[in-house]
Formats: sequence, structure tokens, C-alpha cells
Amino acid sequence: GGAQSLRRAMVEIANREYADVILSVVVGHDFSRDRMSYKWGRPRPAVIEIDGQLRWADVAHSHLHGTIFNPSVPNPALVFFYENVTLVALAADAAAPQLVFPWAAFEQEHPDAASMPRVIEWTLQAFERIPVRRKILLLQYAARLNDPATLAERQLILKLSQDLAITVVDTHALLSEQRPELVWRGHHTPLGNKLVCRQLAESYGSEVTNASR
Repeated sequence: GGAQSLRRAMVEIANREYADVILSVVVGHDFSRDRMSYKWGRPRPAVIEIDGQLRWADVAHSHLHGTIFNPSVPNPALVFFYENVTLVALAADAAAPQLVFPWAAFEQEHPDAASMPRVIEWTLQAFERIPVRRKILLLQYAARLNDPATLAERQLILKLSQDLAITVVDTHALLSEQRPELVWRGHHTPLGNKLVCRQLAESYGSEVTNASR
């Protein structure tokens, strides 16, 4: 999640000195994960709202039945073919990993989860307060980058970032020009990663130049 990534970064920043911080967010995906108590069978801290105040929930119980630490028993035949037949493994990973790994389907939203707009605002405000020289918000996307919900979230992030004077590197236009099969295969392909990193490097260089003037 976006907030969860920032939380980890703040722990690291407290232990080491950094001049710059880049927060990478997959628009349409990451902030929804911040509302989850469990994702892919793993417990995680959720951003919750209590009496109008946002805070972190305690990490959920790790050994709840169905999680990766206390899983349901997978089908032995499917496990055998997954471990010994490459095509079966590829198909399961792409289409139905929960058949081989039952905990993959275990997801649970926290009952007090904050709304998505509130999570986004809370995270960006915390990001803006980090005491480093330069902060950059990198917006990345999955293959359905023009999904209406993704576009609405993008607009909210851009507006909040502008209000907070956060520098944004938005890869939406760049990725919209690409053939999807070349830049995504679930996650980014090597080419997709190269394009994103190139835009970040170019934008970062421009930011450094402007800051030095």
C-alpha cells in the first residue's frame, strides 16, 4: 500500500540520513491495500478512522485460519503438477494461484478502514512533512490505466499533490502510448521498468537543475 510503503520509509529515515525520498504508488491499487487487514493471506496494518481521526490499526492476528501462517491444506495433486510442470505453474500464477496456494485468496478489509480519499490525503500530508531536501511522488499504473476509477484516483492525487506542493512524476501519458503487452505482464516487463525509470531520471534531473538555480 501507499501509506504502508511510506510508513516503512519513515522507519528507515529515522535510522539513516537521506537527502531525497521517492514514494512510488500504483494508482488504482496501492491505496486500496492500505484499507486491508489481510492481503494475499498476510496480516498488515490498516489505516483506520476513529472519531474522525486517522491512525494505524494494530497488525491483525497472524495465525488466523486461512492465512499463510495457518493455511488451509492445498490440493496435493495440484501442488505436484505446480512444482513439476512449468506450464501448470505459469497458468496457476497468472489465473488462479489460490488453487495451489489457498491463502492467496484470503483478503479482509478492516471494519474501521478509512475511506480511500481520506487515506490518500492522510498519506500525502505525511509525505509532505518528511524532513528531507527533496520529495518526489512517482505515479505508476497497471495495464488498465484508463479505468474510470483509476483516472478519478489519479485526479485526486494530482490535486492534493499540487495543494501540498509535492513534486509528481506521472507516467500515465508515457504508458498510454505503449502497447500493453510490451510493458505489462502482470507487473511491468523489463521494458516497462526501463521506460518508468527513464522518465523518473529525466524528471529528477530537471528537478535538481531547477533547485540549483
